[in-house]
Parts: sequence; structure tokens; C-alpha cells
Amino acid sequence: MERSHRIARRAVSYGQSDPTQEPEIGSGLLFLCFQANIENQFNFMQSRWANPTRFVEVGVGPDPVIGQVSDSVRTQKWPTQWGEEETQEYGFDLWVKMLGGEYFFAPCISFLKTLE
Repeated sequence: MERSHRIARRAVSYGQSDPTQEPEIGSGLLFLCFQANIENQFNFMQSRWANPTRFVEVGVGPDPVIGQVSDSVRTQKWPTQWGEEETQEYGFDLWVKMLGGEYFFAPCISFLKTLE
């Protein structure tokens, strides 16, 4: 199942790059990914794997880095010991804030090879 959701992805940083300082102006990552089926790949990963509060187990919480959920749901439950059921809840700031995006069409390689 996971193979049908693969993407090729890259990110390029922009803005201030001093990790010891909070940026005074805009900075972040420009994210780019290629896939054959946007609905079954990027959209699926974001909506079914990164954002749900119930992935992989009930009550685990959204992905702490890339999850795009309301600010009221920013915790995750992690096991206190490997293999044990007892968990501890950890709060996470919103690390990734999606500011916008575009979907672009790129023709397949076999088509591009026919161009002269």
C-alpha cells in the first residue's frame, strides 16, 4: 500500500539562515514534490498520515512537524517505555505553517522524449 503513495520531494531554504537567531523577516522552506497522482500521493499523505489525531494509534496525535491542524490540537502521546502502554503527552508548537501552494502539471518523461 505504501508504495502507491511515494513522492519525489525537495526543499530549499530561504530567508535568514542563522540557527542561533529568531528570524526578523520571512524565512522557511520552499517545498516541491513530484508524483504521478496528486490525490493519491501528496494529498493522501497530508490528510491521512500527517493530520489525523488517530494515526497510527488512537489518540497519538497529528505529526508534530508537518501536521496542519488547528492550534487546539498540538499534543502527541508518546510511550514512557518502549513496548509499554503507558504514555506521556507532549506539546508541540506549530513548526510548519503552510502559507499557500500551487499544483503544476509536468508531462511524463516518455512524452518529453518525443519532443525535438
